[in-house]
Amino acid sequence: MSPKPPKDPVLLQQQVIYFKSELAKFKNKVKHYQNDYHYSLIEELKEKNSKLIEETRMKENQIDRLKIEEEQLANENSELKKELSEMNQQFHSSDLHHEIDELNKENEHLKLLNEQLKKKLTMLEQLKNTESSTSQSPHLQQIEKQMDDVLEKSFAYEEQLDSKMILIQFLEGKLDELSEEISQLAPSEGEDISNPNENS
Repeated sequence: MSPKPPKDPVLLQQQVIYFKSELAKFKNKVKHYQNDYHYSLIEELKEKNSKLIEETRMKENQIDRLKIEEEQLANENSELKKELSEMNQQFHSSDLHHEIDELNKENEHLKLLNEQLKKKLTMLEQLKNTESSTSQSPHLQQIEKQMDDVLEKSFAYEEQLDSKMILIQFLEGKLDELSEEISQLAPSEGEDISNPNENS
């Protein structure tokens, strides 16, 4: 087998240049593909990041709204407690009860006076009948006048009694209404109005 003739150095040099050029082209293609991949990946990450930022913003807005609602509920709860405390204090204060007690005492006193007047009127009627049996009795006119005075006072006492009874019924009705409002505002057994969102 005869040895191969040595290649032409110029040809070898051209081949080297060619291969270097092809290698450079290949490297450029690889770099281009890598750049395209990285760009696509970066864009994808940017899009995901943008979505996360938007979701975070929406969550923060929702949290802010919940905080505002919680603060409003806390304020309403505080006002409700204050109103309930004031109503309880008003209900258990002595003003209305004392006024009703005083009116009842006045009524009892008026009833007593009226009973006394009725007894006096009965006595005057008996006296009048006695005096009437005696003709031309000088005391008859005086007795009749006293009877008229007693009747007038009795009617006045009865009017006062009726008026005070109406007032007592009105005040007792107000107390009943107040008691009903308090029972509606008061928390049910086991309920804590201080933390309305505790179980939410």
